[in-house]
Amino acid sequence: MTSAAAAAKPPRGRALPRTAAILAVAALLAWLFLLSRHELRVNLEFSATAPGPGEIFHAAEGEEFSAGKSVSFATVSDGTAQKYRVDIASSDPVSRLRLDPATGPGAIALHGLQLRGKVLWLKTARADVPLEPASAHHAGPPARDAGGLRFETLGNDPWLEIRLPPDTLSALERRTHGLRLLAALLCGFGVVLLDIALRFALKHAPRVRDRARRWMARLEPAARACSDEGTIVFTPASFLVVALGLSLAAAGVAGRINLSSAGMWDAYLPTPSAGDSLLVGEPRAIRTDEWLVHTPWMLSQAANGYPLHNPAIGALNATLLTSVPVRHPITAFQPEFWGFALFDVERAVSWFWMYKTLGLFLSAFLLLLLLTRGDAGIAFLGSAWLCLSSFTQWWFSTNLPEILVGLCLTLLGFLSVCLATRRATFAFGVLAFLLGAATFAFQLYPAFQVPLAYAAAAIVAGVALARADRARFRHRAGLRLGALAACAAVLAVLLYRFAVDAAATIEVVSATVYPGQRSTVGGSMPWRMAFDGVFEGWRFGETDFPYVNSNASESSDYIVLFPLVVAAMLWHGRRALKDGLLVSLATFCLLLAAWMTIALPDAAAQAVSRLLLLSFVPPPRASVALGVASVVLVTVWMARLRAMPRPPLSASQPAFAAIAAVLAWAYGLQLQEIDPAFFTRTRLLLGTALVALGAWAIVRGSRLAFALFVVALSIPGTTVNPVSRGLAPLLEKPVLAAAVAASEGERPARWIVVGSFVLPQAFKAVGLDVLGGATFAPDHEVMRVLDPDARSAEVWNRYAHIQVESDASLEAPAFDLVQADLYRLRVDVCAAPLEALGINRLAYPGEAPEADLACLRRIGEPVQGFSLYARVADR
Repeated sequence: MTSAAAAAKPPRGRALPRTAAILAVAALLAWLFLLSRHELRVNLEFSATAPGPGEIFHAAEGEEFSAGKSVSFATVSDGTAQKYRVDIASSDPVSRLRLDPATGPGAIALHGLQLRGKVLWLKTARADVPLEPASAHHAGPPARDAGGLRFETLGNDPWLEIRLPPDTLSALERRTHGLRLLAALLCGFGVVLLDIALRFALKHAPRVRDRARRWMARLEPAARACSDEGTIVFTPASFLVVALGLSLAAAGVAGRINLSSAGMWDAYLPTPSAGDSLLVGEPRAIRTDEWLVHTPWMLSQAANGYPLHNPAIGALNATLLTSVPVRHPITAFQPEFWGFALFDVERAVSWFWMYKTLGLFLSAFLLLLLLTRGDAGIAFLGSAWLCLSSFTQWWFSTNLPEILVGLCLTLLGFLSVCLATRRATFAFGVLAFLLGAATFAFQLYPAFQVPLAYAAAAIVAGVALARADRARFRHRAGLRLGALAACAAVLAVLLYRFAVDAAATIEVVSATVYPGQRSTVGGSMPWRMAFDGVFEGWRFGETDFPYVNSNASESSDYIVLFPLVVAAMLWHGRRALKDGLLVSLATFCLLLAAWMTIALPDAAAQAVSRLLLLSFVPPPRASVALGVASVVLVTVWMARLRAMPRPPLSASQPAFAAIAAVLAWAYGLQLQEIDPAFFTRTRLLLGTALVALGAWAIVRGSRLAFALFVVALSIPGTTVNPVSRGLAPLLEKPVLAAAVAASEGERPARWIVVGSFVLPQAFKAVGLDVLGGATFAPDHEVMRVLDPDARSAEVWNRYAHIQVESDASLEAPAFDLVQADLYRLRVDVCAAPLEALGINRLAYPGEAPEADLACLRRIGEPVQGFSLYARVADR
C-alpha cells in the first residue's frame, strides 16, 4: 500500500466510532419518525353562499371536540364550487371530523371529502370518505343528489359530524406507517451521504482552503477600509456577509420578492393565474394582521397619494399610528418606507420586506460584530438565531422586525458615536442612531418597546463598564456628546411634530373600549411558560402549537439559555465575572424573568409597573426582550471564550451538559402535564437534545456545537413565511378593476361591501373609500349619523373589523358585537343614514336582495360572483 493510500484510509481506531455515530444518528431519526404525530391532509370540495371562514375539528374515538384541535380556513361564499386543503395533526388516531363550513345562514353543497396520510413532503394516495353525517347542528336536513350533499345552515354555528370508516383509517394508517419508514430511511441515507461528503471535503480541504484564502484576500483592502478599531474590525468574511446581504436585498427588490401572505386572497377572490406568484411555502391564514390589514392599508395609502387622513384606515390622522407610509416628516426617518418614494408599488412592498428580513439580519450582525469584537462566525450565528427563532418568525407579520431593526441600529449608532476612532465611522454612527431611534420610536407598540429599551440600556451599561471603552469615549468627549445632543434635538422636533399631529387620534384610541388604556402588572406569567421555547421552537405549521385557546403566534417563544451562561460564568470564575457586558446582560435577564414570573404584593406591583412603564407590558410580551437579551448574552459569551484560557477536557464538562439535559427533560415532563397533546415524548426528546447541545457549546466553547445548535433551531423558522413575487393575488382581481371603473363619476365614490369584513380590505387596497373592514380608530362623525344617541358605543367604540349587513326591515342601524375586534353593522341600504354618509356604491356577493333593489341600479355584469350597484339617486 502506498503512503498516499495509507493516508487517505482512516485509522482503524477512528473508523469504528465514526460508523457507530452514523448508525446511531440514523437510528435516532428512524425512531423519531416512527413516533411522529398522526398527520392527515383533508381535501374538501364544496360551494357555499353562507359567510366564512370554515373550520375543521378532529377527535379520537370517545373524545369531545375542542378548540385546541381545530383548523380554520378561508372560504369563498359566492356559490361556486371550491377546493380546500387542510392539514391536521394529532397525538391520537383521528376517527371523527366535524366540518364547520360557515359562520352564518346560507346554502352549502358538499361535493367531496378525501383524506391523505402525510409525513414531511410525502403523501399517501387519496381515500374517499362517504358523506354520511353522524350528527348536525344549526343545519337543515341534508339532501343527496348527483353533486353530493346539500343542506342549509340555519344559525351562526352550523356543523356536521362525520365518522371516518374504520377500514379507511386502517388503510391510511398502514400507508402512513410505510411513509414514516421511507422518510426515516431517506434521512438515514442522507446522514450517510453527508458523512461521505464531509470525508471528501476534509480530504480536499487544504486545496479548497488555499483557494478560498486567496479569493478572500482580495477583499482585505475593502474590509480594512471599513474597519474601525474602536467599533467594528471587519475581516474579509464579515465584509462578505454584509456585501452578500445587501446584494440579496437589491436582487429581492428588483425581482419584486416579498414574504407577504397575500396569497390568502385567492381563497376569497379566486383567479386562475394569481397563485403563480407564490415561489416557496404557503400563505398563512393566521397572518391576518398582515395580508388582511396592514398590506391593504399600505396599498391604500399608495393609491391615494399617502394622505395624512385616510378614512379607509380610521378616523382623524390614524395613518400616523399604523406604521404606513404617509406624507409627513416621520416617513423620511423610517427607511422601510423609502421604497414607496423610489419604486412602483410592488417593488416598494418588496423593499419593505427586504428591510424587515435582510435589514434585521444585517443590523443584528453588525451589532453583534461590535459586541463580540469582530468575531464574524459567532456574530453570524447569533444573528441567525435571533432572526430565525420561533418568536421572531411567528410575529414577523407585525412591526416586531422594524422594532428590532430600530433597536439594533440605535445601539450600533450610539456605540459608534461614543467609540469611533475614524470620521467615517462617526458619521455612520450619527446616521444609524437617527434612523434607528426614529424607527424604534414610531412603531408604537409599548409592549415590545419598553422591555427592549431596558435591554438596550443593559447593553450600553455593559459596554460602559469596560475600561478601554471608557478611555476611548473620553477622547474627544465633547464632540461625541455634542453629536448625541444634536441627534436628540432632531428626534425631539420629530416627536413634537408627531405628538401635535397625532394627539387627537391618540385621544380617540385611548378612549376606546378595545384596546383602550390597558394596564398590567408583573408576575402573572407562569415560570414554566418563560422557558418553553426549547420545546415549542421545534414545530412546523400554524395548526400544531401548545396550550388550548391560543394560536401559533401567541404560543411562540425564544429558546432562552441565559441560566446556562450564568452557571458557566460562575464555573469559569473571576475572569468571566469581570466582563461588564456579560454581567450586565445576565443581571437584566434575571431581573426581567423575575418580574415576569414572580408576583409581588398588589401595591408594590402596581408601583413598580408604573414607575418603570411596565404597566404597558403584559408579561408574555416581555418574552421578546428576555429572548433577545439571552441570544446576545450567549453570543457574546461564545466569543469571549476564545480569549479565555480553554480548560482541558474533564468530566465536569460532560456532567454540565448532562445535568442541563436532565433538568430540561424534567421541565418538559411538567409541561406535558399541562398539554400532553403538544409536549409529546418525541418533542421532549428533541428539546432535551437541543439543550444538551447548547450546554456543551456554552461550557466547552465548542463552535461546532454552537453552529449545529443554531442550524437545528433555525430549521422550523425557515418554513414559517411564504416567499412570493409581486402582489397579483390581491391587486390583479377582475372585481377590483370593475369597482375602480365603477367609481368614476362627478361625485366621489364611497363603497360598502355587504356581508363580509374581509373583502372590504381588498377594495381599500386599490384606493377605494370603503365603510367597513378593518378600522383602526372609530370615526365619531360617522357614528353620530349611524348611532345619534350613542346607545351602541360599547360596540363600535373600538379597533374593529366591521361587517356591514343589509337588513331592509330595520328602522335604524343596529350593532352586534361578535368578538373583541369584530362587530356587525346591520342597516337598510336604502335608508337616509347611508345617503347622509355619502355611500353611493355597493358590492354584494351574488345578487342584492329584492328589497334593496328599490334604491339600486346594477353596474355592469357580475364579476367573480360579485354584483356592483349604484344608488338610484346617483344616476
